[in-house]
Amino acid sequence: MRTSGKLESERPDDGVAAFFDGFVAAFATFDAARVAALYRLPVVAMQADGTVQCFATRADLERAFQAYLDGYRRDGASTCRWRDLDVAPIGGQAALATVTWDVLDAAGAQIRSWRESYNLVRTESGWRAMASIDHVP
Repeated sequence: MRTSGKLESERPDDGVAAFFDGFVAAFATFDAARVAALYRLPVVAMQADGTVQCFATRADLERAFQAYLDGYRRDGASTCRWRDLDVAPIGGQAALATVTWDVLDAAGAQIRSWRESYNLVRTESGWRAMASIDHVP
């Protein structure tokens, strides 16, 4: 499955695209608690430089996201968008989803772009990320 903006799927109710739309909405608030709410603890994240972080508590995850969000804001970001979604189901309750992220300024100019993969799990609240890996160029 590959798309930009909408998921083309044999299962149109899978909601993976909606998960990323929710991420965009949370990012635009620059509120780490809203972004962190899209994750299921514990969370493992590998950055593009190869460093790996594990977040066992919501407070730790929120602190990390707030630092990222503050940095994006200092760089002039006002929003982000996702594109080029690839989804590979992992059974009925999980998926591997890969997207390209673009961080944009108020005029819509791209500040930063990268590709990232997420291990998602379906919860009562919808899809939640448990792990992410930044792709190394």
